[in-house]
Amino acid sequence: MAYIQHNSPFSKVRKTTKGKGRNFLSTEEGAGMTEAGVKKYRKENPGSKLKTAVTGDVKPGSKAAKRRKSFCARSRGWTGERGKAARRRWKC
Repeated sequence: MAYIQHNSPFSKVRKTTKGKGRNFLSTEEGAGMTEAGVKKYRKENPGSKLKTAVTGDVKPGSKAAKRRKSFCARSRGWTGERGKAARRRWKC
């Protein structure tokens, strides 16, 4: 079970994966935040550079490809269900 600290920036965003206004995807959908969730987070945290997952085909060496490579390297140790789902979504 994932633990998010109460002082985490994500603690303000409603953590729901079902229903209207959800901010996170279910594990079947690949985990991670929805586009609406990212917009809400950025609105509440001006200056944030949070972005959604790089899920499509990318040109080698592009900014998106570098973001994906960085995410895949950072998340290599994620062994939980949501972590594995997120890595699948990012095509790691």
